[in-house]
Amino acid sequence: MLLKKAPAYRKAEKEDFSIIREFIRRNYKDRWEFEETHTEKHLTRLFFYTYMIYRDSVTVATYRDQVVGVLITGKESHGHFAPVFRLKKGYHFLRLKFTKEGRKNLEHFNKLQDMKKTIDCFPGETDSRKYPLSLCKQRLP
Repeated sequence: MLLKKAPAYRKAEKEDFSIIREFIRRNYKDRWEFEETHTEKHLTRLFFYTYMIYRDSVTVATYRDQVVGVLITGKESHGHFAPVFRLKKGYHFLRLKFTKEGRKNLEHFNKLQDMKKTIDCFPGETDSRKYPLSLCKQRLP
C-alpha cells in the first residue's frame, strides 16, 4: 500500500519564477489576443512582475519536490520597493507598447484597471481594500 503524501507549501524562490510565469500564461492566454509568441511572452512577464510588486506573498505548492500550484495572496498594496521587478516590468511594458498587438492588449488591461478604480464600497469609505468585492457596489455617475 502506497502512502499518499500531502502537498507542502513554501514561499516562492527565484528558481520557481519560470514555473509561476507558465501558470500565468496558461491562465490568461485565452483572454489575450496575439499572433506573435513574443507578445505572449511580454504579457506573461508584465503580469508576473505586477503580481510580484503589488501582492503580499507568493506561495508555491509542491508535491514530491515539484511545483504543482501557485498561490498569489494578500491584499493589493501600493507595492514593494522591488527596483529590479519594477525595471523589468517597465521594459516589458515598453516592448508591448511598440507593437500593434501589444497596444491592443494593453488597452484591455487598462480598461480593467479603470473598472477596478471605479468601484466604491460604502458612502464615505475611501479604502475599498478593507471589504470584499462582493460587498461593494459600482459607483454611478
